[in-house]
Amino acid sequence: MIIYKTSPKNTRRYVLGRVKKSSKNIFIFIGINPSTATNKEPDPTVRRINNFTKSFGGDGWILINVFAMRTPNPDKLPYKFKCIIQKRN
Repeated sequence: MIIYKTSPKNTRRYVLGRVKKSSKNIFIFIGINPSTATNKEPDPTVRRINNFTKSFGGDGWILINVFAMRTPNPDKLPYKFKCIIQKRN
């Protein structure tokens, strides 16, 4: 099962993951912000997560981020913390 939760306009991603009902060894990853990966198209980070999880015996993973704003460039993240956005995250 793919876990994928975004904002209505897909400008923010709150969670992305791949788990099965039978998963017993699920890895949790915490990133700075989501990049371009979707529920159908992985990006380099998600490919690395898949490989890492398999290499260490995991059978599922969940990726969450400190910031929900999607950008491949973390330098574009806002400098000021916006509480209302982070509450949704």
